[in-house]
Amino acid sequence: MFDLFIFLANLLIVPHLYAWVSDTQGFDPRFGWLMLAAVLLHALGAGLKSRPLRARLAQQPEWGGYACLLFLVLGVMHLGLFITCANFAAEVLEVSPTVEIFLTFGVGLLPTIFTVWALIPIGKEHEADPRGKRKEQIADALIYISLVIILVWWDGLFVESVAGAGQGNIFMTGLMVILMSVPFAMFYLAPRMLFLLEYFRCWRTWLSALLAMSPTAWRLVTG
Repeated sequence: MFDLFIFLANLLIVPHLYAWVSDTQGFDPRFGWLMLAAVLLHALGAGLKSRPLRARLAQQPEWGGYACLLFLVLGVMHLGLFITCANFAAEVLEVSPTVEIFLTFGVGLLPTIFTVWALIPIGKEHEADPRGKRKEQIADALIYISLVIILVWWDGLFVESVAGAGQGNIFMTGLMVILMSVPFAMFYLAPRMLFLLEYFRCWRTWLSALLAMSPTAWRLVTG
């Protein structure tokens, strides 16, 4: 369901906003505040989601080596992404050097801290909170909003700069899609980690993630 909403956002929301980011290169105070909000919303969402997710993960089989490697790589990307988002927001808002350091390495670390927290067993699990489902729905919504803002940034600054570069050349188009696979992992799969943790063993999870980003891939190829 999360990927479906991202697919709809890529069709209906992102195309109307990325031109604004592209025209200003993101250096608009309003977008600076949005980027900072993306970091904080993701941190809050991850914090709310961590406890019920941790309980469900405890019921699943232990990870193999490939899963540990996958989430280690995505975790590093996750950390780099949100530190970059926080630093970009600080630069756009033209804060003092001290505040910039705080935003980059203080606020920017929070989403990854709360994401990793979901993986750490903490004592005996308490009884299920009857409000847990509602809290997790709120958490999912916060992460969704955060990710949409990040995708607007990605489309406006990165996809827009190379969109259509391989148009008319099958080899260059294929190469372009391959080269964008790493940014795809960083800008979508990494902040989607909390949803991958439960279902990464299912091939439909990966297919739905690819379909969610297909509008972006289409814009990249066709310009």
